Amino acid sequence: MNEALMGFLGGVIGAGIGGIFAMWAANKQTMALMTETSGNVNERLYNQNLEIMRFLAEHPRLYPYFFSNKELGEAMGETEREQLHCTAAMIVGFMNLIAVQIDELPEAQRPNWKRYVMEQYESSDVLRRQINFHSNWYCSGVLKLISEIKETDSVNKL
Repeated sequence: MNEALMGFLGGVIGAGIGGIFAMWAANKQTMALMTETSGNVNERLYNQNLEIMRFLAEHPRLYPYFFSNKELGEAMGETEREQLHCTAAMIVGFMNLIAVQIDELPEAQRPNWKRYVMEQYESSDVLRRQINFHSNWYCSGVLKLISEIKETDSVNKL
């Protein structure tokens, strides 16, 4: 074989090995970035949930409407009703955010956040009213979770 052909083949082999190494490194970097991103999503959701809980701690009379199924009809006055509607919109918006970002979360965290949405829905007449009245405001993911809850409830009642 002549030296030119040997040099060419060596260059091709070297480029192929270099390309494989570059793809491996890029894949490793992509995986690290995806892991970091999913951790950031979980942290952002946790922090937003903490802010909602802080708000409810500052307004303790609202808490039973979101965790003890206290009905909207039991609200004291117009101001309290407005606070309930605003708080419901805030919480359902958060549930919507969870549904939108659920696939970005670490796989181990997904069932916990789904359970949060389901249990929040089940424990609040105000949230159920908000979702039913404004269903066109929310993404299909949160509505899908809600319909799964309703299906599970109807099966459990049989």
